Amino acid sequence: MTGPEAKKILAVVTGDMRLVGGGAPIFLGRDEGECEQIAASLSRVLDSMAHSLENGTYIIVSQ
Repeated sequence: MTGPEAKKILAVVTGDMRLVGGGAPIFLGRDEGECEQIAASLSRVLDSMAHSLENGTYIIVSQ
């Protein structure tokens, strides 16, 4: 997907660094609740969407 509608992963939030990698900034939470809070805060600050990957990891995606 290209053009103005293309989405970008702005950040990743996880409780387990072994599950993630790549070029986006990675935020580490102590537990599922903290990961959820970090993801929600980042989505507000970055004017983006937080999506749960159902394994305790969230991706923050541009709108």
